Amino acid sequence: MIDSSTGSDSSFWRILGGDGYQINEGRDSPYSYINRSLVPDSIIIPNGLIDLNYSAGKLASLNVKQSSGIQVRNVQFTYDTTTGNLLKKVNINGEGNYLFTYKNESSFSYLRSGFDWWGFYNEADFGDADLPNINLEIRKTTGSLNVPVNRTIGNRANRKPNAAYMDTYSLTEMLSPTKGKLKISYEPHRFTVKRKEEIGGGLRVKSTELYDPVSGKTIVKNYTYEDAHFIGTDYPDEKSLITTRYICPLDDGGCRVRQRTLSVFSGFPNVRGNTNPVWYGKITEVASDWKKVYQYDFRPDEYDNVIFDDLSPDYSLNNECLLSAMNRMLYPIPWLLSENFYRKSGNIYEKVQSLTNMYEKSEMKMPAAIVTPYQFGLNGYSSCQFMEKLIACPSYNYCDVYGSPVKSFPYYIATGYHRLKSTCKTTYQSSDSIVEKSVFAYDTERPYNIISKSSLCSGGAEQVERTYYSNNTIPDKESLTASQRSAIQLLTSRNYLTTPVQQTMEKKDKRLYSVLRGYSSSLSSGMVVEDQYYCKGTDKYEKRISYNKYDIYGNPVYINKDGAEKVVYLWGYKGQYLLAEIKGATYEEVKKALMVDPASMSSCILPSIPLYLDMIDNLYKALPSALITSYTYHPLIGISGIISPNKAKTTFEYNSDSQLIRIKDTEGKTMEEYQYHFRP
Repeated sequence: MIDSSTGSDSSFWRILGGDGYQINEGRDSPYSYINRSLVPDSIIIPNGLIDLNYSAGKLASLNVKQSSGIQVRNVQFTYDTTTGNLLKKVNINGEGNYLFTYKNESSFSYLRSGFDWWGFYNEADFGDADLPNINLEIRKTTGSLNVPVNRTIGNRANRKPNAAYMDTYSLTEMLSPTKGKLKISYEPHRFTVKRKEEIGGGLRVKSTELYDPVSGKTIVKNYTYEDAHFIGTDYPDEKSLITTRYICPLDDGGCRVRQRTLSVFSGFPNVRGNTNPVWYGKITEVASDWKKVYQYDFRPDEYDNVIFDDLSPDYSLNNECLLSAMNRMLYPIPWLLSENFYRKSGNIYEKVQSLTNMYEKSEMKMPAAIVTPYQFGLNGYSSCQFMEKLIACPSYNYCDVYGSPVKSFPYYIATGYHRLKSTCKTTYQSSDSIVEKSVFAYDTERPYNIISKSSLCSGGAEQVERTYYSNNTIPDKESLTASQRSAIQLLTSRNYLTTPVQQTMEKKDKRLYSVLRGYSSSLSSGMVVEDQYYCKGTDKYEKRISYNKYDIYGNPVYINKDGAEKVVYLWGYKGQYLLAEIKGATYEEVKKALMVDPASMSSCILPSIPLYLDMIDNLYKALPSALITSYTYHPLIGISGIISPNKAKTTFEYNSDSQLIRIKDTEGKTMEEYQYHFRP
């Protein structure tokens, strides 16, 4: 779909895309690319709502209110007057102001400065489109002729990182309401590309200072980095900005490009954009009397194998880029290999504790498709014309979310991820050390589920906790009822993929105990536990808890413990808060005393609560042999009162900022009192 005002294809040129989003094209600064999409005015939550207020396209305040309109929490946001986008103050009722300071916030002109490949300012002259000079051959349609035209686009843009300006508008100081202060200093990432020292990819923390006004002490931490890795094979150049053939020079020599900075979706294969464009194998954190040494590993492009299925010879996108982007989404951050903690003694550091993690690789073969837009001609727009039908379309024809025609090429990629295999924690003492080791095993079909965890501590025997899910062979399945055995398959079909059915604990290859859960599909909202069984060693299973009834929110309202003790639960505020626990009475006895179905009380909201509390109060008389504990609440704030079975009352009081300040007994005497002094 061509935008007649710009000659651009909407699916390529919309920065954020879709109705309700701002469309930005061309030559603006990074601050211009703020998402101004449709935003909610309020969020309705159980027993209340959150009001959101905006000013100049930014969140100005939020108010948390009870359903009755009583304010629970108010937060106000204030921004700087230079850019209008730097958060300067957050005011939280009951706490005060949190103040924020940024580098060069009042002395730097973001309107005149360019920025580097990663979107950090570099104080270079701001070019028309922030593109260097690039020579392109386009095609111009004149009547029935389609002739090549050589054009030069861009002008004097400079994308080289500048260490002196990279931290511009970075947060450098935060002041808390109690005058606690955090200071942060930065430095650019440093790495080597093809034997050349480079900077770029953003910033890393150089040091922090945390001032505690209560103790009057300042804790200073310094960070050093070793074994740097840049995600990519080449340092970026002007080609990094060309991510599509839709480079459209206009009459004035300006240019619009799809992406302004490198990202995880970068179309330039040798510059692997990432949320972590640079990572380090070793980071050291040093304070005055201790230090920590962290070691990491990160392999976002480990799975680069690809199997092509009949790709067109005109296939022009770089599959290597797509594969690396896919794997970088599966590898969001480096994983921790080890953490060593040292205490300073004189001039030397003594190791106090160490943690070592080991990982295993899990591979999978995933079907995928490369989807590219049609490229076609457009007559009648000045000198800007698109190439006509450059790529023939195979049998796969679709449209994108904007209605523009696209084509797709199916293929498979070999991908995977790393997961924690074992962890070993060692605590060093003067004459000995304590070692705690855990080893994890995962389900083959559902690799996110841990099926066993073995634990071993110095001087002790190994213990193994095993967990069985609906896709596993349940060892003691026959101890369930027929309907509960059938419900195991429903756990899978209804997507309860991480819900355990049986858990066992073993020591020296002997079972210590086992917990078995029988599920039911009787609740309209999903699967619930019907019975929970327990066995010690190899004894027979005993039914420990029967969940006889649930409310519509999934809360249990009637249970039996050990086949004898009966407990009824009364819920309220749309199932959010427990109103009463009644021991020693059946569900029907409670229903008769209340003259209403106990499960229906869960749906009650604030206006009906006094009526229900009167009904619960009558239970003490109607069920004299039952043990009744009742509860009252200030919704979204906290519990307001507890009445025990002997009618003793505990009252909880809060200040205007929803903070607990006092607990009183039946006679109104203060048992506990709280004062608040916020620390940084």
